[in-house]
Amino acid sequence: SMLFLLMTALAVSVDAFVAGLAYNLKRKMNFMEVIYAGSFTFIACLLALLLGKVLFPLLPFVNLIGALVFICLGIRNFYYRDDEIFNSVKKADSSVALLGIAVATDAAIACLTITLKYSQVPFYALVMCVGHTLFLGLSRLCVQIKSVSYGFSIVSGVSLIVIGILRLL
Repeated sequence: SMLFLLMTALAVSVDAFVAGLAYNLKRKMNFMEVIYAGSFTFIACLLALLLGKVLFPLLPFVNLIGALVFICLGIRNFYYRDDEIFNSVKKADSSVALLGIAVATDAAIACLTITLKYSQVPFYALVMCVGHTLFLGLSRLCVQIKSVSYGFSIVSGVSLIVIGILRLL
């Protein structure tokens, strides 16, 4: 039902908000990076919904990957200064991609437990993607002022590491 879909999208998007907030404390994503990070959710959900029966046994592995990506992003944010880690577009793109993959794993895991008709799959994946993208964007808005967020590398890194560890438990 539509209510179930919206509640599921909301529940898994809160994780995207928290991770996005931690990420944006280190380096604010621009609008296109928010869209880029959110797009991973669409792809992950589409695959999970289409291949759910095949992928369901891999559920613990998918969760492990998401947790490890969060921990790696956290370590990266914790140990490197802004100019060392984000001095090129390529490095920034890779960290945004990692964030997108990490937050997409929650949505994919939720989708692995849903059984749908094939005609509903793209719509469900789109709703999950929109939820994640909106919450990532909201996290970016919460960290608008660069002067306030400057120097929060440690908070950002520790937060992402904690998210990863919690996902392992």
